[in-house]
Amino acid sequence: MSNDVVIADLSFKHNLKKHNIVFGLIEKIAEKVKQIPNYENIRLEIELILTVANIVENYVSKGNKKKVDKKQLVIDALSKVFTYNEDEKKLVGSLIDFLHNNNKIKRQAYITLAKNFVLGYIKAK
Repeated sequence: MSNDVVIADLSFKHNLKKHNIVFGLIEKIAEKVKQIPNYENIRLEIELILTVANIVENYVSKGNKKKVDKKQLVIDALSKVFTYNEDEKKLVGSLIDFLHNNNKIKRQAYITLAKNFVLGYIKAK
């Protein structure tokens, strides 16, 4: 006789689904950023913020039925990797606004996005 508790696979709905999507995406972005050599040195680089904003833009579905705040999601994802103070968070927020207002954040084919992300940092080396 076993005392193991078995929980069937859960499918999340409503706010739990949104929560699961948001925090899953934050974790994945944080893992990707940490793969960049010397990533600590680029904590406020506009190119990094643009890349993360593009990932969020392309991952969060068009129409955004769950009302995910994309700007906050970018800040949260970067905050997972870097310990930003309040001024740095405001700076990241204003950089996101700048990129958005100048139409730099775009939906792309995922494969193009991933390729550009990797190539951008290989070239920078």
